[in-house]
Amino acid sequence: MTGRNAPVRVTRAGAAGIGAAGTSAVALAALTATVAVLTACGTARPSPRPVPKPGVVAGLASLCSGLPSSMLHPSPPALMVYVQHDGLRVASRALPGAGGRYRVVLTPGAYAVSVPRSADPPQSVTVRAGATVTANFPNGCK
Repeated sequence: MTGRNAPVRVTRAGAAGIGAAGTSAVALAALTATVAVLTACGTARPSPRPVPKPGVVAGLASLCSGLPSSMLHPSPPALMVYVQHDGLRVASRALPGAGGRYRVVLTPGAYAVSVPRSADPPQSVTVRAGATVTANFPNGCK
């Protein structure tokens, strides 16, 4: 029978008129096209910005001297070191008793370091990647 209503021969592969080898070739072509499209999509993504290596602000901070601290407080509260960036506090460290050494790890940039219970004014520091900058607050009361 020939013509429009002729029956279609179906092979064991399940495709009309296409053998097993033809089916594999079509599947391989579709897979190759899909991989190519997905690979192209992944290359358009911008690379992430590298995270800057941190720097350190470190130093020595002491309470204002004058009257013995025992007269002011039976047990003096911790001395606080504050670090600000653009007017916002970004870090603080408590030093026990009358003071001591402090260390703060920060991203590179400009900061103001202060010790409110010291007579020393705040210090402006610039933190650089991988470097340590020193800001000391010695006993500056007079």
